[in-house]
Amino acid sequence: MKELMSLPDNDIQAMVCFFETNGSFFKVGDANFESLYFEDVIEIINRLKATVAFMNKIESPEIDYERMISLTLYLHLSQKISIELSTLPRLYVSYKHFLSNEIDKASQLTEIDGQQEAFQKDTYTIRDSIYGSYELDIEEYNDVVSENIYAN
Repeated sequence: MKELMSLPDNDIQAMVCFFETNGSFFKVGDANFESLYFEDVIEIINRLKATVAFMNKIESPEIDYERMISLTLYLHLSQKISIELSTLPRLYVSYKHFLSNEIDKASQLTEIDGQQEAFQKDTYTIRDSIYGSYELDIEEYNDVVSENIYAN
């Protein structure tokens, strides 16, 4: 598990070396070859990393609620992955929380066009009918948009 967690993000060569040394997540068929989408494998690894990061945060003496909620939301609301292999009795489908469909229907994260604003103050001003306005940190916004929340 330590080797898997230390794999560099999106590094195909490192991933190939890992699987050659340690084997696959799934049983490989008689032909010793199964075709998988690179993006699906990366996402499974990212979710494993996020799970380990979450477990580490739970056991940490200093509770970082913001980090814990971001990891929880990432794990619960990520897009579904489907993998079909000859060795599996049925299609492998990752977990997708039922509320994620409701969130997808309710609203879409709008693109913020605030280049000048971001350059001047490192935040985006979000106007809201309930709270008036909110200063959204640029790094938080970029992490959500890029789905890179497990990294820290």
